[in-house]
Amino acid sequence: MEMTPKEVVAYLDSYIIGQNEAKKSIAIALRNRYRRLRLPEEIRDEVVPKNILMIGPTGVGKTEIARRMAKMMNLPFVKVEATKYTEVGFVGRDVESMVRDLVFDAIKIVREEHTETNAAKIDDYVAEKIAKKLLPELPSGASDEKKIEYAKSYDKMLEKVKLGAVDHLVVSIEISPKSSVEFMGSDDNMPPELSKLQESFSKVFGSMGQNVTKELSVKEAKEALKSEARDNLLDMEAVHREALKRAESGGIIFLDEMD
Repeated sequence: MEMTPKEVVAYLDSYIIGQNEAKKSIAIALRNRYRRLRLPEEIRDEVVPKNILMIGPTGVGKTEIARRMAKMMNLPFVKVEATKYTEVGFVGRDVESMVRDLVFDAIKIVREEHTETNAAKIDDYVAEKIAKKLLPELPSGASDEKKIEYAKSYDKMLEKVKLGAVDHLVVSIEISPKSSVEFMGSDDNMPPELSKLQESFSKVFGSMGQNVTKELSVKEAKEALKSEARDNLLDMEAVHREALKRAESGGIIFLDEMD
């Protein structure tokens, strides 16, 4: 975090009216948290980070301050209502669920960052796959002359796909029905909502690994294949490691309705 507390307050001023003291306190606390992360590991644990308590009526900007702070730092943010964890029986949620939600939000953030970093590779992957689908397959045993001719046709088609010149054409592609959410750990650790989603896919498609063939325009196919390209090109283990670290060291859980 290169921003000074004054710059953080100026950023928050763009979104929240008033609450100057709260913004100042938040900015200082955020800077202190960043300074703690810069300490050597052997003494970092000696400096215990503190929670922040914001008091005020509904609508004064408590949640917005926390949300904007998380967005500014690109940190995972989860808002939970305290009453959801105090209800008894099947209605109340377990405390671990808020941490789990925080980790999933961190995975989403980190994966988006890695996707942006690898945007060129992802676009190339998609364009190459579509270009191959638009051209007839090269027969086995083709002569060298035919292979050279095919390579030239492929390069021309690839360029057209990248430029959007063939976006109106229809192409048949295979799409994986699996959820784009990358699960942490085994199925036993999967949140109930995602488990039900996976179940639904299994019933519709028979199995999560079964691909579905669809007729789409090239423009639609580009969007449909981005998920596949991302899953094939990104190092999801690295994404998970970074997401866990970010959730652990900088994740924000906003407990609302403490009263």
